[in-house]
Amino acid sequence: TPMLHGITAGRDESAVIGKLARQIPNGRIGQARDVALAVVYLASDESRMTTGSELKVDGGLSAM
Repeated sequence: TPMLHGITAGRDESAVIGKLARQIPNGRIGQARDVALAVVYLASDESRMTTGSELKVDGGLSAM
């Protein structure tokens, strides 16, 4: 996403992305689709018992 453009500007993009991904427990950078799937879950009947919760979509980074 454009969020990473400032980090990768003027550098080897794949190297920078690889370094960032190694710092995330599930080993990859999140994509817009990952957030969209969380939204689909929250909008579905499957989340009917989910109330007042924080849903982190960060690949486990906040658990470190």
